[in-house]
Amino acid sequence: MAAGRALVVDDEEGIRVLCRVNLELGGFTVFEPVTAPKPSRWPAASGPT
Repeated sequence: MAAGRALVVDDEEGIRVLCRVNLELGGFTVFEPVTAPKPSRWPAASGPT
């Protein structure tokens, strides 16, 4: 069972990879948008966990 969902948004690929790996090791499902002009709206649009 997944621990939850995480949205990773950063302009540096290395930071995104570091976050993704650690979150996935912790059981999270990780999402990385291709572009994120308004990333704060994404979690609300997908509904509650």
